[in-house]
Amino acid sequence: MTHELGVLRVSGRWDYVSGICHAKWVLVHCEDEASGRTVGVALPADALRIDRTWRVMGLEGTGSHTAAAEGVVIRPEQVYPLDEFSDRSILTRHHHLPQRMAFALHIAAVCLGLASGAVKDLVEMAPGSVRNPQADHLGSLAAQLAVAEYAFERVCDKVWFGEAETDWREIEVAGAARAICQTALSVTQGVFSLAGSQANFTASPIQRRLRDVLAASSHANVDVRRFSTLGKALISQRGSHGGL
Repeated sequence: MTHELGVLRVSGRWDYVSGICHAKWVLVHCEDEASGRTVGVALPADALRIDRTWRVMGLEGTGSHTAAAEGVVIRPEQVYPLDEFSDRSILTRHHHLPQRMAFALHIAAVCLGLASGAVKDLVEMAPGSVRNPQADHLGSLAAQLAVAEYAFERVCDKVWFGEAETDWREIEVAGAARAICQTALSVTQGVFSLAGSQANFTASPIQRRLRDVLAASSHANVDVRRFSTLGKALISQRGSHGGL
């Protein structure tokens, strides 16, 4: 992002821009040349060039293509800081929540929704017999999903009603979001396995949900480093902090 005589311009190229084919607005990260800091920018989708780089066999998902911009003019309110609160951003109200924790929980919510949809898809496909030998496995997956959903609600309450943002809270919430995403992934993979060969057809929603939850659960905000950071923090603090 450059500043030229009071005019803000954004140029860049971003991989894995999910939903770019049907979105009206896109959130991207840019380096602000004036401050040297990374900031978020809300760009109108029609101002971007789409490079169709997302090619997979059957697993269309959200279409996470590459997008590029060249000198797109933006207004100051389209910019929001990633590491501090701001009330100037009218297009993205991230200042209502701690940004880093909110981003991690956004991803967890997406993963839970995908897993829940996969379970419902399988129920609609399966015979309505209680003697189905797969019923116990399906029940186990549904129970795991329910636990993850309860945990998600508790973490959200902690963030929304909890104490002021701290480094410890951010680490703790990100680790919890990572665990929730991994549970959602495990449930979706289990559903895919139970669906058998039916899940391999292009028309099956289950394979699309699996593709999407695999992509979402690998997001940087919920990747394996969240567990590593939490573990190191616990060791350094010698358990002095309370859990979620």
